[in-house]
Amino acid sequence: MIKRYSNWRHSTSDHLSFTSIRQALCYYGNHDSFFPAWLSVSRVAIASSTQLSANAGGEIARAGGNAVDAAIAASLVAITTEPGICSPGCGGFITIWPAQGDAVTLDGNIEMPGRDTPPERFGGGAWEVTMDYGGGVDTYVGHGSVGTPGGLAAYDVASSNFGSLPWGELFGPAIEHATKGFPLSPASYNYLQYSHDCVYGWLAQSYAPLHHEGRLKSVGDRVIVESLSDSLNAIATQGVDTFYRGDLAKMIAADFDANGGVMSATDLAEYEVIRRQPLGFDHNGWSLATNPAPAIGGVSLVAMLELLTHPDRAPAPWSLEPIAHHTDRRHSASGTGSSPAPS
Repeated sequence: MIKRYSNWRHSTSDHLSFTSIRQALCYYGNHDSFFPAWLSVSRVAIASSTQLSANAGGEIARAGGNAVDAAIAASLVAITTEPGICSPGCGGFITIWPAQGDAVTLDGNIEMPGRDTPPERFGGGAWEVTMDYGGGVDTYVGHGSVGTPGGLAAYDVASSNFGSLPWGELFGPAIEHATKGFPLSPASYNYLQYSHDCVYGWLAQSYAPLHHEGRLKSVGDRVIVESLSDSLNAIATQGVDTFYRGDLAKMIAADFDANGGVMSATDLAEYEVIRRQPLGFDHNGWSLATNPAPAIGGVSLVAMLELLTHPDRAPAPWSLEPIAHHTDRRHSASGTGSSPAPS
């Protein structure tokens, strides 16, 4: 979220992944004195991890959508077409700064479930796995490891309060990719090299779309997730309520109940998006607003910008060794470096 100290306005909206923000869209609006907020834009810039999601944001912008519409559409394609990286069962934060008004952060993070779950079920239905992704990661899988997702609820609040196009129209690109299939992205493939067996191998419905004849699909291979297009169509036409209180919610709750999960129909029905005051700061002539706590991305962004501008404020002198270490970890996580792939 950025605002210049002049009458030009820059509005951004963040992409929800599992628990972090991975993508931002920025609209460069026309001068306020000539155009009402959201009415017209001169340029659109979309930052995304794949061309598919960037194209979706551009398509919605050309259809008359504003910054929030385009960001949601791009994000919906991302959670549809980047298995392992993000999914419709996501959580995260959206920070919006309207051309007229104050910035706000919508907290749609994953919530701890179990409102009406018997105590003996806590701790069950999940097991720990270890993989070498990103230099080594321990995580939990299974129905008991899943929290209540807030991503779709946050999209809905953002759309209804700040968007301009109908809710269902934002789902068009995502539904098309879910129906026809989509190419496995490099980022997904890099993660799945490590996780395709330990994270996705235990459930046939998760394993099948990602494999062919027992082997992980390669970058560019087509992926079709069974029934995903039906679910997206239902959310597009019936509204997000079907995911939290309607037919989809009932199916989700029944599946979790049958497989040792903690999340219940009550957890889904009572999920609420929290409005938070963004973390605001000034940098190089710009006013910025980003995600506050409990998100960690916003304060990390502020710290990085401050250190770039004032390296003397670093707690210790910078040296090549820690920089090389962190760079290697980032390369390993993104698949862009020389860290060895699993054998």
